[in-house]
Amino acid sequence: MAILEAMRQATSRGWSNIVFESDSKVVVDAIQANHHGIAELSSIILSIKLLLQCNSNFEIKFTKRQENMAAHTLARAAISWSSRMFFHYVPRCIEPFIINEMS
Repeated sequence: MAILEAMRQATSRGWSNIVFESDSKVVVDAIQANHHGIAELSSIILSIKLLLQCNSNFEIKFTKRQENMAAHTLARAAISWSSRMFFHYVPRCIEPFIINEMS
């Protein structure tokens, strides 16, 4: 659901050339597979695939959790938030990871 929402936000803001990363190999494999399932997850995966077809500059990649601590830390923090948040700056909880990844 996070990938789908991120893709919707990127599309609505007119962003392109984006690589979406996930530490869930199951999800990335399902998105990249040619077959469709019947579970609830399948409808989310299908929506992601449709957005990928409409946005040829979007890409989905698997990234090990250890290699993407910024996203993992932000996801853990988001669990405690009572509502959806949008940031116009780098949140303090992931600032050290971003700085580390940039150097």
